[in-house]
Amino acid sequence: MMNSNSDRADAFARAIAIAMNTNADPDNTAPALITERRQRSEAAFRKLVASGDPGSISERDWKVAAQHFDAIGDAEAADFAQQCRTLAEQARQKRIYRCISALIASAISPDELLKTCNPIKQYEDYAQQFLSIPDYQDARQRAAACQQKADELRETFYQEALEKIEEAKTISDIWGKVDADWKHSSLQWIQQLTVSVGSASEILDDAIVRLQVLADSDYRDAKALLADAEQRRKEYVRAEESRKRRIKDKAVLADALECMVMLSSDDDDSDRNHGARGNYSLKAGCLGALLYLLVCVIAPLVLFCIVCKIFNLFF
Repeated sequence: MMNSNSDRADAFARAIAIAMNTNADPDNTAPALITERRQRSEAAFRKLVASGDPGSISERDWKVAAQHFDAIGDAEAADFAQQCRTLAEQARQKRIYRCISALIASAISPDELLKTCNPIKQYEDYAQQFLSIPDYQDARQRAAACQQKADELRETFYQEALEKIEEAKTISDIWGKVDADWKHSSLQWIQQLTVSVGSASEILDDAIVRLQVLADSDYRDAKALLADAEQRRKEYVRAEESRKRRIKDKAVLADALECMVMLSSDDDDSDRNHGARGNYSLKAGCLGALLYLLVCVIAPLVLFCIVCKIFNLFF
């Protein structure tokens, strides 16, 4: 309890100032002005309390104001303390509702979210946040909508993963046929196919990202599909790396053959037509391509055959 009416008035004003987030009475202010200022603040405070809306005042400020009203110790102050705690709870619920609603409104597409987080879990977290304030406005309906969105994303990601797995398999089958007839496939056609068909492993990466999200929640057979997709990706990557080396070798061989044709068609008049120095540069370039073919392609194959022979001899 306060010792005097003056002490009570000061304490009451401080509690209201905290609740209303206003400054304390400035020093050297005339008593009449202080009284008038306090009366306006108290009127605004009583109106705000009666409305049941915490306004822009934070949960923390309402709780601190309640503690100051408790310290006054009379019935009116106790009543205000209880109302401040009620408004503190309203402020908490309002903050959660507005924050989650803003996050949902500003959310990017699920495909973009997949790059940084698990969108299914994110929407389920939103649902739980709304369920923590079930009686605030339409929080229950929003929680149900968030859960429905999460369920829809599960099925969408599952179907997309299956489609991408099938697409990757189709690409792999196409390249398998090319590999089987590699000798008869032109370099230009293979290079064009690389651009138009794409990479099986990259397509499968998209499926794996979706399956990882689904596996976290044990959705259908996502874990089994994920394990299979990861194994297939290793196989696709090995095949693609091998194919890149073969394309490079094929390009070197094509350059070497072209040089050989040019050298064989060169005659005595080339020096007069093109200049001795230009013809020498052409020959040097061709010989360089042939040397690369010898060192990087033929020599490793010969060495491999020798090692195999030695291994068979001793083992």
